[in-house]
Formats: sequence, C-alpha cells, structure tokens
Amino acid sequence: MSKWRAVQQAPLYEVSDEGDIRRCKGGPGARLGHTLRGTVTNGYRTITIPCADGRVRTLYVHRLVCAAFCGGLLPGQVVRHLDGDRSNNHFSNLLPGTRSENVLDAKRHGTFVPPPKRHGAQAPQARLTEEQVIEIRRLHPAKGTMKLSREFGVSPTTISSIAHRKTWSHLP
Repeated sequence: MSKWRAVQQAPLYEVSDEGDIRRCKGGPGARLGHTLRGTVTNGYRTITIPCADGRVRTLYVHRLVCAAFCGGLLPGQVVRHLDGDRSNNHFSNLLPGTRSENVLDAKRHGTFVPPPKRHGAQAPQARLTEEQVIEIRRLHPAKGTMKLSREFGVSPTTISSIAHRKTWSHLP
C-alpha cells in the first residue's frame, strides 16, 4: 500500500512513495483522490499544478518524491535515479546527490551521453564567424591588435589569441 505525503509547493496535492500525484483537498471542480497522469519531458514525468504562491507550475515528479520521502534536496543537489530509468520514480530508486555523482551513475548504467564538443562558431559563446577569424589573421600583421579589436568588437586578448593560433586553431 502506498504512503502519501503533502507536496510542499502545492498544498492541495499529495505525492506517493511510488511517484503518483493526487488531489487531497476539495474545491470547485476538484476530484479528490484522483491520480494525475502528467506528461513526460526528456524521459522525466512532470505534473502541472497550481502552487501555494498562486501560480501554475510544471514540476518534476522525481523531485517531489525525493523531497517527501528521501529527506529533500540541499541547494545545488540533484535527484539521482539509481537504476538509470528516468521514469522509475519509486522512492527506493531515488537519492539526492551532486551532479558529479549523477554523471558517475549514468556512466555506470550506460545512459551517459557526453555533450557535443562545439568549437569555433558553433560554440555558444562565440562572437565571431569563421570568416571573420580568417580575416583577422590576414589583417593582423598590417593593422595590429588594438585596431582589429575595435573593428571586430572583441577584446585585444581575443585578437591576439586568434592571431597566435591559441584559439580557433582548427582554421587556417
């Protein structure tokens, strides 16, 4: 038999130790005891419910179970799925931990997917295109670091690193 505890952020709802969510208090249109289905986002079950602050929020079910049955989460902690199955929200499968522990778990159960290595213009922080970098290398001997830095809107350090092939080394 499931054990039920209040959802801290949403006092009208309860979460079970098996990862189910239900309405526990009455109100207009409320179906007491009705288990909510929710949706799946990136393999994780989510539920959209009104919270205590009056806003409707989408919450991860595994985080609600962990908060209610596993002692909660400290700042900076994540919920680890010990068997690697994102849809298994039973409290015995969940444990608070660090991001590093979560990555080690994922490697152990073979679910780890490393982020793609992006360099050059595909890097999220890139402010220059590959064509601009080639142009900087071509112009650097004649114009110098300071003039190019103003012209391209980047720091002199960036221009110098490009010119000396410390960055963007994959380009000619």
